[in-house]
Amino acid sequence: DALPIWERAELMAQAAPLEQERDALIAQRDRAEREFREANAVPATEQLLFLELDPLIYTDLFPLLRERQIPGVLALYPGNLPDDPGCMSRAAFDELVAAGWELCLYCEGTEDFPRWDQEMTELLAQAGIPKPRSVYFPEDAFRSEQAGEILACGYTVAIHHGEGGAPLIADEAGEELWLTGAHPWNYTGVREEIQEVVRLGGQHCFT
Repeated sequence: DALPIWERAELMAQAAPLEQERDALIAQRDRAEREFREANAVPATEQLLFLELDPLIYTDLFPLLRERQIPGVLALYPGNLPDDPGCMSRAAFDELVAAGWELCLYCEGTEDFPRWDQEMTELLAQAGIPKPRSVYFPEDAFRSEQAGEILACGYTVAIHHGEGGAPLIADEAGEELWLTGAHPWNYTGVREEIQEVVRLGGQHCFT
């Protein structure tokens, strides 16, 4: 039998504070989840990686990229350091770094990564350049089984070309090595790649 109207009204009155408390808890939970996502979000990042320290990077490209707030990354390796023949000056190099450009080391692949790292560390020390935390591997040079050695040598980012199924879009930070994919900037499908990076809030690199 249906409850009398007065009993239904009394029950509804008793339930109203509980419903308000439930709604407040749901709103609090949603707010906490949103704040957690925002705190752990990785901003979508496209970077231009320059494999040679061509002086034109500073004289011609830097003003354009700075105007559009596009970050640049400079690769370093023997014979490709500031003031080396055919490379930009140390003053230009220092200005790019001061403007927020990042550095990475160029590794063509090696069976003995710690030894390669030691040689590069000594080379950079002689040139007075701080050791970067990123290392770039050209196509077919990255080996996922070396990730532990790369991390142990102080690197936090490995830029690769998808060898061994490594993800081309980095969208999750963690304590392990951050794997960032690289593509030539003019490859087929670049527009779709950029859209996916933005959707995931990830990172990608163009060479």
